[in-house]
Amino acid sequence: MGSCHRRRDSVGAARLVLGATAAVVAGATALLAVEGILAFTGGSSPQPDGPPDVVVGDGPEAPLKLAVLGDSTGAAVGASDLVHSYPRLIAKALAAEAHRPVELRVLAVSGARVADVRRDQLPSLAALSPDLVLLVVGGNDVIHLTGRRAAQRDLRAVIAGCSQTGAAVVVAGVPAMGTTRRVAEPLRSLIRLIAHRHDAVWREETAAASAMRVELAAQTGPAFAADGTLFAGDRFHPSDRGYALWARVLAPAVIRAHHSRDLAAG
Repeated sequence: MGSCHRRRDSVGAARLVLGATAAVVAGATALLAVEGILAFTGGSSPQPDGPPDVVVGDGPEAPLKLAVLGDSTGAAVGASDLVHSYPRLIAKALAAEAHRPVELRVLAVSGARVADVRRDQLPSLAALSPDLVLLVVGGNDVIHLTGRRAAQRDLRAVIAGCSQTGAAVVVAGVPAMGTTRRVAEPLRSLIRLIAHRHDAVWREETAAASAMRVELAAQTGPAFAADGTLFAGDRFHPSDRGYALWARVLAPAVIRAHHSRDLAAG
């Protein structure tokens, strides 16, 4: 009899623990869901008006062709105007370094995930015959919880498609999403963890394709975590100052890719 009572007590205790655990998990999930709704339905900074494509610099040589694929950051959401967008700033730095004009073509679209880049942006790339391609995407895959396998498959296809154009390819790592001021804990920590896991995929696929990688999160994250003025008014996208920082980190890689391509051609 005593052993039966002890077994029943053990089963009852286990059920209580499981019930309590389930309640905690449910509560945490609900909290994350509520914070997510508050965070990502709070509006966004507007996209600057005007065509993003431009020729920067001058000189007698034919322009270098730089194509930028990606999401709202490439489309300059959060910037006061297109002059302060990171594609424009990088094109300006490249033109100054190469001593020749740069034809900038921005295919990036607000809201795009890596699958959208593959489906909607990559088909337009070949017709541009780019010399250089810069891919900056991944933030939307983090906040929309894109699965690892799907992200890896689509990123591999995008990098391969970029390389098939004959262009030198630069791939930025996933941005430092966990620094956003738009959300509170525990969602911020969850976003940081997911971003870190996605970035590992980005690192793996970039290395496998022998493309040039930029450690965007590592090189900009600490500054964004410390300085709120690097964020736009929506506390999510970079501001003019934030995009200037991105450009300072991304431009050297684009310039190195240009020089490497010249050496390979020579």
